[in-house]
Parts: sequence; C-alpha cells; structure tokens
Amino acid sequence: MRELALRFSGHESGHFTEVWSTAPGGLVIGLVVFRLSRWTYRKPLWFLVPTAVVSTLLGVALFGLCLGFADWMRGIPNRIGWAVVVQSVHACLWGVLFNPIQWGLFLLAIGNHALIRHVSRIDAGR
Repeated sequence: MRELALRFSGHESGHFTEVWSTAPGGLVIGLVVFRLSRWTYRKPLWFLVPTAVVSTLLGVALFGLCLGFADWMRGIPNRIGWAVVVQSVHACLWGVLFNPIQWGLFLLAIGNHALIRHVSRIDAGR
C-alpha cells in the first residue's frame, strides 16, 4: 500500500507527501465540524443547506490548515512558514469553490447532515 501511495504522489524517495500525512487529521476535522454544527439539527429542515455550505468550507479550510502545517514541517529552506500555511488553505478553498467537480461535496454534506440530524433525533427520543 505504501508503495502505491508513493507512486501516486510522484515521490518514490521513501517519504509520504503532505496529503498522505494529513489524512488522519480528517477524523479530528470531522469531529470539530460536527460539534460546531450540532446546534443546527434542531432548526427547520431547510436550515441544513446553509449549514452544509458553511461546514464544508470550514472542513476544507481546516484540512488546508493541516496540509499547510505538514508542508511547512518538511523543512524546505528559504520558505516563509506562515505563507506556506496560508497558501495551502487558500488552495484548498479555491479548489472546492471554483472547481465544478467538487461542488458535489456540498450535496454530500447536505445528505450527511440530514442523516446525522435523523440519527440524533432518534437518540434523543430514547
């Protein structure tokens, strides 16, 4: 599996790229987004649309932040640390906002929030 990841990343030198090292942060990002958007599940169903948009953008920005820190820690000389981090956040947000293929993430987020809303109401009823 590691060899396949290295081949796809274009780095066969034995080091994972930032994206592969940032992937475990997805669990933490998911929990943060859930905790911040949990209050919206008591609102009307239409409220899931703006919740999905905001939570998707927040999750993508947090992933870009993790990606930027992973890139910064690679120790490449002659780079400005904070600029590396900010550039990664901007690149991730740009990709999700201006790449039509990625707009499906907003629809998935609506479905995900609807499912969690339904499950949380079932748990609250017990």
